[in-house]
Amino acid sequence: MNASPIEPPVFFIDRNSGGRIFRDLLVEQGIKVVLHDDEFPQAAADEDWLISVGEKGWIVITGDNATTSSPLFLLRLAKSKTFVFILLGLNGVSAVEKADCILKARKTILCLIAERYPPAIWRIGKDQTAREFDFQKVLVDMRRRRKA
Repeated sequence: MNASPIEPPVFFIDRNSGGRIFRDLLVEQGIKVVLHDDEFPQAAADEDWLISVGEKGWIVITGDNATTSSPLFLLRLAKSKTFVFILLGLNGVSAVEKADCILKARKTILCLIAERYPPAIWRIGKDQTAREFDFQKVLVDMRRRRKA
């Protein structure tokens, strides 16, 4: 009996990280891509789409490091089934450079999601080093400070 091939994940690209040219470059390389604006209103807050994206099994790709300091985002992440990857090389570069950043990180992303259950969030540096962000610890610290 032949095992059916595993479908590659869909990369959901946050609104500040993508564009049509960018998407086309990734699709040409065999990556399934959904842009934020294809599914959600432009003004939709990250925490509003996070759970929905995770339920669909999509992998969040963003350059927005500020999400790690947003209590609402982290609370929603904790209630989701979402993998989030913050690629630090996505900001302030051309569509070609953004696509290249994701292509370079793809193998690392696929390995990490194969080893873990969601939710989880990682930062991937320009050198392709992945560091998991302990959002649960941050939430505990935020709660502790609020009570003080």
